This record gives sequence, C-alpha cells and structure tokens, in this order.
Amino acid sequence: MADTGKVKMLQTQLKKYSEKLAVLDSERREANREYSTVELKVNNLLKELQKLTEDKLTVSEHAMLRYCEILLGIDRNHIKQKILKDETIEQIKTLGGGKIPICDDKLIAIVKGNVVVTVIQNNKE
Repeated sequence: MADTGKVKMLQTQLKKYSEKLAVLDSERREANREYSTVELKVNNLLKELQKLTEDKLTVSEHAMLRYCEILLGIDRNHIKQKILKDETIEQIKTLGGGKIPICDDKLIAIVKGNVVVTVIQNNKE
C-alpha cells in the first residue's frame, strides 16, 4: 500500500508545477506575440531604409578627403599642425577635452579624450 503522506506531497508538488508551467506557457505565448510584432516593425524599417538608399549613390568621407588631397593639393599634415598648435595642445592637456577655441577663435575644436573629433565654426559675435 502506498504511503498516503508521500502521495499527498507529490500531488501537491505536481499541482504547483503544473500551475507554474501554465503561467510560463502563457508568458511564452505573449513573448512570442511581442517578438513577432517587433520583428515585423524591424523588417518594415529595413525595407523603408533600403528603398530610400538603394538608388542613392553616396561618397565616403575618406573618398572626399583623398579628392581634396590629390586634386586640390590639400596637405592633411598642414591642417593637423594648424589645429594642434602648442597652445591648443596645452589647453587640451589642462582641460582634458571639451570645446577648445582654435585658429584665432574662428573655430572650435571638439575634443573627446585625446581626439579632436570635429571642428565647428565659432559663432560668437
């Protein structure tokens, strides 16, 4: 004859895990629905992006730089020297980055870490 205490315990555990399984199954179905919705949105965005860019020919920044160097005779090292004058280097070392005025305050060098990431016009009047 079976131990009634053990049977009761196993039945209780079975009920508990069956209920948990039902909850997890419901959550899985909801997650699958949400996944399908998001996947559809991603695919629609990819299609829209492809339509906008498939016929548009672009020129890379590197290609434009090389064009300026070769055909316009612009020397990158000369530009680098103009941007990184000794006083600018000292300001960058002191401030550690940020917006540094250069070229007689006509331009602002945007510095992050040890990299001048861009140069913008100084709009101060």
